[in-house]
Amino acid sequence: MDLRDPGAVQLVWILFLGAIALTGLFLVLGWRAYVKQRLTVVPTIAITFVSVSYLWFLGIVAIPSVFGPDYSDLRFTTIDFNVWVVVIAGVLALFRVRDGWRVCLPVFPLLMLWLYLSVVSVAV
Repeated sequence: MDLRDPGAVQLVWILFLGAIALTGLFLVLGWRAYVKQRLTVVPTIAITFVSVSYLWFLGIVAIPSVFGPDYSDLRFTTIDFNVWVVVIAGVLALFRVRDGWRVCLPVFPLLMLWLYLSVVSVAV
């Protein structure tokens, strides 16, 4: 795929915005499952960490200076930290909750968004 092609750029934007919307939708569904089931401490921490990571991602997309100075290691540290937080929260929720998959729904698209941000940060 040639990224100089306008169609390819448009496809990347559609996938990017779709992943943002899908993550938001899955977070809403995860919080609804949390409220219905009155989950314990571990799923509460998991869904809260995933939500904070998603809000941090949205903040970075909206205001890139939140991410850190240009060409600094802080960008990669932020991405690595959020990837690990999302993965650990997803695994905890999946194995510690009876219907943990509902709490884990936003984990995969959010992980893909952080990894996409990592690729863009390396390339730029």
